[in-house]
Amino acid sequence: MKILVFGSDKSILDINSQAAKRALDYSLLADKYIVLVPSDHNTKVCHTDRLEIYGISSFGRLWGLVKAYSLGSQLIKKEKFDVITTPDAYYLALVGWLLAKKYKLGLEVQIHGFERLRGLRYSIAKFILPRATAVRVVSERLKKMMINTFKVDGDRITVVPVYSPPYQGGADAFADKKKGKFIFLTVSRLVSIKNIPLQLLALKELIKSQPQAELWIVGDGPERNKIIKKINQLGLNSHVKMLGYKNRQELDVIYRSADVFVLTSFAEGWPITVMEAARYGLPILMTDVGSAGELIINKKSGLVVPVNDSVALAAAMRSLSIDSILCRDIGQGALAAVNAMPDKGKILELYKAGWSKAIKNKRKSKLLILTQKVDQNDPILGFFHGWIELFAKEFEQVTVICLYLGQYDLPGNVKVLSLGKEQKPGRLRYLLNFYRYIWQERRNYDWVFIHMNPIYSVLGFIFWKIQNKKIAFWYTHKKVSRLLILAEKLVDVIFSASAESFRLPTKKLVITGHGINIDKFSPGAKVRNDDKLVILSAGRISESKKIKELVFLAEELNKRKLNFVFKIAGCPIFETDKTYLTEVKKIIAENKLQAYFDFIGPIPNNQMPNFLNQGDIFINLSTTGSVDKAILEAMACGINVITSNEAFKNILPADNFCEGSDPLLLADKIISLSQKDNSRPFRDYVKNNHELSLLINKISNIIKKL
Repeated sequence: MKILVFGSDKSILDINSQAAKRALDYSLLADKYIVLVPSDHNTKVCHTDRLEIYGISSFGRLWGLVKAYSLGSQLIKKEKFDVITTPDAYYLALVGWLLAKKYKLGLEVQIHGFERLRGLRYSIAKFILPRATAVRVVSERLKKMMINTFKVDGDRITVVPVYSPPYQGGADAFADKKKGKFIFLTVSRLVSIKNIPLQLLALKELIKSQPQAELWIVGDGPERNKIIKKINQLGLNSHVKMLGYKNRQELDVIYRSADVFVLTSFAEGWPITVMEAARYGLPILMTDVGSAGELIINKKSGLVVPVNDSVALAAAMRSLSIDSILCRDIGQGALAAVNAMPDKGKILELYKAGWSKAIKNKRKSKLLILTQKVDQNDPILGFFHGWIELFAKEFEQVTVICLYLGQYDLPGNVKVLSLGKEQKPGRLRYLLNFYRYIWQERRNYDWVFIHMNPIYSVLGFIFWKIQNKKIAFWYTHKKVSRLLILAEKLVDVIFSASAESFRLPTKKLVITGHGINIDKFSPGAKVRNDDKLVILSAGRISESKKIKELVFLAEELNKRKLNFVFKIAGCPIFETDKTYLTEVKKIIAENKLQAYFDFIGPIPNNQMPNFLNQGDIFINLSTTGSVDKAILEAMACGINVITSNEAFKNILPADNFCEGSDPLLLADKIISLSQKDNSRPFRDYVKNNHELSLLINKISNIIKKL
């Protein structure tokens, strides 16, 4: 993979710097690793064939950001990067997001903590973070903040603690400290967020009872003069040492001399100075920020006090200064905790995992779905509600345009728009709404998925072609109309459950299987009031479903003295269907078979599993010739099925398939199956070939490659 970094540490331009050494480690994980950073002048440094560093002058100003965008764009065209990553959640992240959006790249934003999270910076972070395809944080605390404050999907977040190299001093970590003084040490940039004055207030209180206490402050920064002034005001000159900036060797001596390490920040990411101090076996005293609660556990590997509470801090400082056993125990605890942290190899693995997550999630883009109805309670089309839920997991945003809108409960990234059939406004209003929606939502979708209705491909083709929106089409029916023939020419890919479900020859066809929610359609307990054999049928009542043949079958079963009942779920839709149902009921009455038929009517899709689990045999005599979803749902519930549908001839055992609808043959099979265990491996077949999540994942992956 190839990584483009918008960085902020210009020391990386120095090949001997720690930043450059870290970048070299990261570059070994990638095919190409290019970093853009601020510089006093434009420059380029090639550390290795994989690692290149570009310095950009005026990087932090508006013109510098424009230059960063321009250079980034040139490099993307040249190198074909996979991921843009940045340690900045503000302006650099905005540049990265614009480039990632334009070139369809993954965007990883690294969060090490926040110092100036307000105003425009806060607004940018609030906008960018939920849109990043991956977010890397240094602590679980920051992960929770990403989820709760910035509404980042938890699956996009990778927690990678800051790496600190192992302490090389061996047993000296617990050497006896200098006699006579008790030294509290803080190592920090002298900036307001570090809240150094809090330590001074606590020290002022502490020396009343522990006059041997001292505070050593290592570091420099814009708050230095304010801190010195505060020291003078509190009369702490003899108890505080301002040591300024110290190099690595000097810090080593200071850490060895100290008794307790103190950190009192208002906010932190994963403070590396805490890890450094822990490597020396120092007891850690810190406010409840950053690694507190993870690396530093109160009273185990440190003492944790509330933020900006000088009274609690003074009390903790006193406890440590008078209790050598407490100091030893939590010092050992801190050392053990830091030694248990992931090693360098593991940290690098986590970095690469974050990039991989950014690549994977970049494919989660925006989808427009067009369907007939969105209504989770609809007995025929209610199943499609589950499809939309799963599409919402595959895509960043899903917009649904439906002809009819009923009851729904969908994830927050789904927007549903109705053409208005539930209000019966007329066809012209449907058409105007259709064009209004595909125009106003044009920036909210990259691909179009049409479910069953070829007319939508015809109506929207010219607009979508101009907008470069690829069109996918799902169709499962044996009927080949002129409209379908035209739609086949216009769409980019066609999905169908089986070859029999799409009878038009085309190279665009992808056979996917059906989508059965096997978690919902699963075997359940039967509740019976009698010992009747319950034979089920479900689906739209129409002539193609051959409900009338069940009447002749009932006559034959009655002759054979079988105790049975047909329970038929479903309803007619068209006038021809209603006429057909009337004829069926008339024949039943003429043959005095009313006791053997129970027309239950429409059953919402979410209640269908309960219906199926009360049956012994499911019968389907459909002549559609395509894989019938109702049969698969029954199979998923583990009940026996009998069908004459030719699509199942090579799927089901001979006992479960019948050529035609001869009542004698069907009666033989029903009686035979009623005497056998119904635990055939039908459910496994559905799970392996028609499972809903597999279907949506397959469709989504193909759509994203269009």
